[in-house]
This record gives sequence, C-alpha cells and structure tokens, in this order.
Amino acid sequence: MSIAAFDLKKQSGTSPGSEDPVTLKAGTYLSADVHDTVPANHKIGIPELITDPANYSYEGWFRLKCSSAPNNSVDNIKIWGADSQPGGDNKVTQYIGTTASGYASPVNSVSSIATTRVDTNAYDYATAIAVGVVPGDNIIDAVDEYTDFFLLQLKVEFGASAGTMPTQLFLIRYDES
Repeated sequence: MSIAAFDLKKQSGTSPGSEDPVTLKAGTYLSADVHDTVPANHKIGIPELITDPANYSYEGWFRLKCSSAPNNSVDNIKIWGADSQPGGDNKVTQYIGTTASGYASPVNSVSSIATTRVDTNAYDYATAIAVGVVPGDNIIDAVDEYTDFFLLQLKVEFGASAGTMPTQLFLIRYDES
C-alpha cells in the first residue's frame, strides 16, 4: 500500500520565477517578491496615518507537488486557515484564493485572486477553498503532478499592532483512494 506525499512549493519572481520548497510558517507574507525564510528581512509596514492606504504583502504563490504516488489517486484537495485575525486587532487580514490559469508575477496591491478572507470565509473544512489539479482532471495519481496554485496575501491597515505576527496555521486535506 502506498500513501501519497506532497512537497509544498512557492514560486516567486517574474515569469515563471524560481520554485522553492517551503513551509507556510516562514516566508509567507513578505514586502518583497522573494523566497526568504526570515520574514523580518521583508517586513510589511504599518501605514503611518489613518488616511494612508493599507499595505499589502506580495502574493505568496504556492502549490503542492506529489513526491510519492498514491495507490490510486488523490482528489478533493482543500485548504483553510484560522477563524481569527492574526494579532486580534482587526487591522491585519489574511486573504486566500486559487487559480488554474498558471503563474503570474505576484503583486503587492489588492490581489485579484486572493480575495477570500480566511477568518470569515475559509476557516474550517466546510468553508475551505478547493484546490484544483494540473492538468485539470482533478486527480493526482503520479509523482511530479501538481495542484493548481493557491495564493495567500496579507493586508495591514493603520492601527495594526507592531511586532512579529503570531504563527498562523493552515490545514490541507485531501481524499486518497
């Protein structure tokens, strides 16, 4: 019996950029479009004035790559996060989304893909974001097959608490046969 295993990959840079193995713990929300496991190197600033616009991290472009094939297939892949704001002050918001359109250069403005608030709309299995599979057959049944990209972005508004954001937990679940 074979159990599926996956590597989490992050792409950064311009088309298509480099793909690095990562954890969602480090290097997820950065003020630069790079792969860096020390978030303090690329902090997202807090707007100084109440009239200043919010600051955004660069989108984090992630996907799963199959490193050990299942007996038959993997499908119904979903991701979700916490049901609370990081920091708890309602001035820092996480957004998530998926795309089957392929990689594009990440932006540090309002994302057109990562548009779902994690804390109110993607916080448990029932509200999780479905992640498709390349090439679109919605199953993974071989090594080196990928999911579609899922994107994460952080919005920081005036009045946010300064300092290191608490660890944010994201869960990924799939059905295996």
